[in-house]
Amino acid sequence: MSKLIIVSHRLPYTCSIDKGQIELKPSVGGLATGLMPLLQKDAIWIGWHGYTQRLSKAESKLIEKEFSERHCLPLPLPVEKQKIFYNDVANGIIWPLYHYHADHLPMHLHGWEIYEEINRLYADFIAEHAEPGDVVWIHDYHLQVLPQMLRERHLKVKIGFFLHIPFPSYEIFRILPWREEILEGILGSDLVGFHTESYGQYFRDAVEKILGLQSQEDCIALDKRRVEIAAFPLGVDFQQWAELANRDASSILASSLQNLKAEHPFHRFLLSVDRLDYTKGLPRKLLAFERLLEQHQELRGLVSLVQIAPPSRDAVAAYGRYRKQVEELVGRINGKYGLPGYQPVQYIARSFSSEEISLLYPITDVMVVTPLRDGMNLVAKEFIASRTDEDGVLVLSELAGAAAELGEALQVNPFDIDKTAAVFFEAVTMDAEERKMRMRAMRAKIQNFDTHSWAQTFIERLSRIEEKSDEREYVLPKDLALTLFEQRHRLVIFIDYESALNGGADLDETGAPDAQTKMLLTRLARLDQCEIHLISERSKTELAQWFAPGPLYLHSEYGAWTMPPGSEEASSRLLSDPNLRETLEKAGQIFEDYARRTPGVLIQKKSASVMCYYRLTELTRGERAIQRLRELLTSQLPMDCFDLVAGKRYLELRLREARKDRIVAERAAHQQPFEYLLLIGDDLDASLPHHEQTLNVLVGSRKSQTRIQLRSSDALLEMLRYLELFISSDSLPAQTSRISSAQKAEGISFMPLL
Repeated sequence: MSKLIIVSHRLPYTCSIDKGQIELKPSVGGLATGLMPLLQKDAIWIGWHGYTQRLSKAESKLIEKEFSERHCLPLPLPVEKQKIFYNDVANGIIWPLYHYHADHLPMHLHGWEIYEEINRLYADFIAEHAEPGDVVWIHDYHLQVLPQMLRERHLKVKIGFFLHIPFPSYEIFRILPWREEILEGILGSDLVGFHTESYGQYFRDAVEKILGLQSQEDCIALDKRRVEIAAFPLGVDFQQWAELANRDASSILASSLQNLKAEHPFHRFLLSVDRLDYTKGLPRKLLAFERLLEQHQELRGLVSLVQIAPPSRDAVAAYGRYRKQVEELVGRINGKYGLPGYQPVQYIARSFSSEEISLLYPITDVMVVTPLRDGMNLVAKEFIASRTDEDGVLVLSELAGAAAELGEALQVNPFDIDKTAAVFFEAVTMDAEERKMRMRAMRAKIQNFDTHSWAQTFIERLSRIEEKSDEREYVLPKDLALTLFEQRHRLVIFIDYESALNGGADLDETGAPDAQTKMLLTRLARLDQCEIHLISERSKTELAQWFAPGPLYLHSEYGAWTMPPGSEEASSRLLSDPNLRETLEKAGQIFEDYARRTPGVLIQKKSASVMCYYRLTELTRGERAIQRLRELLTSQLPMDCFDLVAGKRYLELRLREARKDRIVAERAAHQQPFEYLLLIGDDLDASLPHHEQTLNVLVGSRKSQTRIQLRSSDALLEMLRYLELFISSDSLPAQTSRISSAQKAEGISFMPLL
């Protein structure tokens, strides 16, 4: 029976040893809370035990026993390498960069080989415990290259990856020296999850610009499979926080605040709970609170900020400097505005349990959550879940992932200190009716998608992803083979060079086919039973260099030029009109003038088209520029015979009749009863009515209803070799009988032949 394997850097328990006794305490945090209920007999959790001291063999066995009773498998890591992996790379380089703090990067970015080595130890450990059919769910930035390492081990498991921090924009991510390795590592997954849609878009942009892979809205297509990309906003255990906050309990922390409120009933308390991390924006929050007191003298003595900030990652030098900065600001504000019996900032630099913090939420007037960048931020959702009285105000940074869901919060740009101070004032003076209206709306949202539904939704989607078998299947359906053989049809094959062949590994850097591909197409075209039309967006010169003279029909620029078999000269019926040529020349001038005024825009001119690329331009800016160019072209050119085609970061002015499907339609108009049309590639049948003697073949891993879908260009070449063997033979090859009726009915995706 298959099982779920959860993988994270740390296990969901904190381990301590006292006089030979092992104590495991459940960890605090959204990840542990969301996934702990899944740890049953059909699930295990793999991770580091977190104990930094050297262990004896007896202690190691004891720790392993304690964890295994809780369905956890502790992975031992070498202490010194673990420090480099965790402090120097994960938290010293990846963490600040992903949170847009490139200024916190060390001068020398080292330790990547250790990061890879630790990930490899995880991969080896998982391989020892994984079985075919298992689901492996990997978590966070510490293990970004682990998915690909697992895939290389051919474990026959489904692999999911979730990033719990923001994925940065391309311009920030490209700073990393190991950007290719990280992207390729994550793409080893079947499903990649982020907290928000924008993080997923940033990831797709990086994959496209750095790896050159085309992405779609919900996936990235690789040669033999698809990687799905989706947003799964993490929630909190709504019911648990509601119960915690309203139980009959007390703590010194909550009692202290309760006493202050009792003594000063008109006092307003702002609460903030953040790790002492530079991404949380404590200095700017303190400056905004200082500005509030400066601009509103009437609030002095009547409003306080309670800042709980437990220390974090003291081993990283940047955190020590940050702590000093925060403490100096707290001292300055209290010295400037404090009075006997009144301290504007109540600064508490130690950690508290979830139970203690939960008691503060119901008695807080304003919850302040203003990180400079945050993947989600669950404190905001904990506060909302705790407010069963439907009261209280949430001030939320628009740069936190939670802002995408919580539009009813008072959202601020934490970098704008003046406006943040103004929002603080709005929060402490908001009337009860508006407070309750906003809180009710936010509670309804987070109740519907809590931490348990987050985990379940991810696992269900990962489980639904179609399994890709490693077994190689035959590439020609039995019924097609029988039809071709028994009736001896003549094959008229149309191949779209770009979508069918240009993704293969046998093309050089210019996109030219290798000698074997050219020989295969030539041999097929010379058979009496085959006629081959090669259609390409390439120029007539390029196609002629690769294939002429020869037995193929060559259609360059999508049919603007045609070169019949045996010829070395292409002709163009479409470009015989001088008015069309004049319009194309004028269009080329407009494109070039515009490119000179728009940085990052490239122009490509051909006989029947002019294309503008903006891959080097920031996406939004490029799209605006292209829209202006489109308006310019339509206003200055006669467009009767032209189309403007918008694609992935390009705009093309193309002669309307220069289309792949026109070539197919013109030949199909002369199709004889004994001829069978085989259309290989994209968009070849747009102008073609459905016909029993026509078959479409798609090459690639994107979703399609096409009957035959080959997973790569290599698979297509195998199919063409099989056709050559089949057509040249005197008897039906035995392999075709191996295709089952179920496979024929489902339209399977075929793999290359053995």
